Amino acid sequence: VLSLDCLPEEILHSILCYCPPSSSAALAQTAQRFRSVTNDPILWRFYCQAYFKLWDIKHDLPNKLASPPALVDWKAIYTRRHLIDREVSRLLD
Repeated sequence: VLSLDCLPEEILHSILCYCPPSSSAALAQTAQRFRSVTNDPILWRFYCQAYFKLWDIKHDLPNKLASPPALVDWKAIYTRRHLIDREVSRLLD
């Protein structure tokens, strides 16, 4: 029986690029094997670029994008930005 566990990390990464970040976070909770691909800085850099088009200058995004992905905590940046956007949406509603 084929499962996600049989796929190489490169294929999992490609699949996760079509899924929302919440799916990556959920998959990370299912098995140790998925933690490395779901915590890959390249994946979270992709999510930051795909889900947030406008960035305040304080985020220094151009310099972060120019840095090697492993030197930037893209998952933390995504999480902070997501929480800020969620709170702003709540306040505006």
